Amino acid sequence: LVNLDTDEESLYRIVGPYESDIKKNTISITSPLGRALMGKSVGDEVNFNAPGGKRTYEIVRVD
Repeated sequence: LVNLDTDEESLYRIVGPYESDIKKNTISITSPLGRALMGKSVGDEVNFNAPGGKRTYEIVRVD
């Protein structure tokens, strides 16, 4: 994912709610970002509300 506000790239793995650990770059499928990513493809923009405000990412790779 690329944060379109900061141009920062991040890599996350989507996991179940009890396996998530942001320090290990794993996010829960039930988190705001996890829910926003479901059904999206490379090139799609994803908007979601994070604790610090609204975030917009572009999906650049899916493995």
